[in-house]
Amino acid sequence: MQQFLADPLAPGVRPGDVETLKSAKLPQHVLVLKQELERRQKMNRRYSLRAFARFLDMDASGLSRVLAGKQELSLSCCLRVLKKLKLDVDQRMQFMASVTSERRRRATSFFDKAFGIGAGGRDESLYLASTPDYVYVVDRSGRFLYANDALAAMSGHAPAELIGKRRDELDTDSAVSREIERRDEVVFTEARSLQYELSFVDKGRTRWVEKIANPVLDESGKVVALVAAVRDITERRHAADEQVRVFQAVLRGETVTSRIVVTREDGSAATLELTAAPQRNELGDIIGGVATFRKV
Repeated sequence: MQQFLADPLAPGVRPGDVETLKSAKLPQHVLVLKQELERRQKMNRRYSLRAFARFLDMDASGLSRVLAGKQELSLSCCLRVLKKLKLDVDQRMQFMASVTSERRRRATSFFDKAFGIGAGGRDESLYLASTPDYVYVVDRSGRFLYANDALAAMSGHAPAELIGKRRDELDTDSAVSREIERRDEVVFTEARSLQYELSFVDKGRTRWVEKIANPVLDESGKVVALVAAVRDITERRHAADEQVRVFQAVLRGETVTSRIVVTREDGSAATLELTAAPQRNELGDIIGGVATFRKV
């Protein structure tokens, strides 16, 4: 390792950095980089810091300071590194959380704040893997720092492949993309949460989604990322519209039978048959309605 750090091809590297690396309590992302360095050096004893920096698309002296714990890794540099390293989704999330000084504990806390997970003792990794909601984290430029399995499946990519891609690369509707960007900018500039509904046309059918977006702050209070959950509420909206139609029919004195689709908490769907009839007083005036539901 000393020979590696003292490589004359690596400008700005001092032998004293060796002891710093040995004694410092290194954050997770530095440990990952250090282990990758050591792995490459074992494969090629002449492998230099400069070569590793070139592979990561970084400045060699800057990489040296990062490894010594003397310089933070910027989010833009983090994205470049994540595209180069072969890490699984959870490792990428930990790497990103470490770079932004959030660590695993703080990454968990902003997921808890955004989506209310963890309060009941649930493991957030299990939640993110199993939820049908699209959960993701993007930086200020709209590039993915994290994407869960549901979002990856929808996009046709593996979760790891989404890291570093821009969110608008997944949108085919430019108007929807611009609206999302406009609202995301509010989260970044005003450091506040937003919850809203949005409609778009998918294969000739209007779909509705509900989005919750929360800012992620660094230790200085600066917004460094946005964490969001997007839920498909199309069936819920259709059910609400259908109930309005049934209610209006009942007020006209009609008896109506209809089917609606409801979404359970786990994301699964159930079909209910709704029968509604007008309720009249002694004079025959409609004073209300009676509705019954039956699971189909």
